[in-house]
Amino acid sequence: MTLKEITYALFYLLAFGLAIWSGLTIGFTDTHTPPMPFLIECIALIIGAVILFADIFNKGLSKTFSNFKIHIIGLAMNGLVMAYILALTL
Repeated sequence: MTLKEITYALFYLLAFGLAIWSGLTIGFTDTHTPPMPFLIECIALIIGAVILFADIFNKGLSKTFSNFKIHIIGLAMNGLVMAYILALTL
């Protein structure tokens, strides 16, 4: 793994860990405001998507699955937490 992939993995794991930790301590639901895990995941998914698209449109990078594996796994993990939080509101 390159330093760039390690940095991406740490970012996704940090966002995932913070969302789970804040959900367990504060709660996954709130009365009138979005819960803290929702805000953390929203920010993480937006930043992750921007970084993914920047990597996709990078001309020096070959477009293979292995180059985007960290993004796919990280966005999927954080997306599942976001889906869980949204499912609790329905």
